[in-house]
Amino acid sequence: MVQSYTQDTLVRFLYRETSAAETDAIERALDIDFELRERFETLKASAEALDCRMASPSNRTLENLLRYSRSTAPIETTR
Repeated sequence: MVQSYTQDTLVRFLYRETSAAETDAIERALDIDFELRERFETLKASAEALDCRMASPSNRTLENLLRYSRSTAPIETTR
């Protein structure tokens, strides 16, 4: 019987959140199912691209955050 895997299952596999039995079954399925392999490789490439983009915010983003924080911080008064 051919098992169909959801995108959620593939994401869990990608991030090593599947059980040992699930991992073995998915690896076997990836070896024989071209479409599943293609879906997984697309998902993997997307995750890698997101990881790279989220590695560090731009200086502009950091400056905007700091400016916002300063503008909303409570005003300190000296007594």
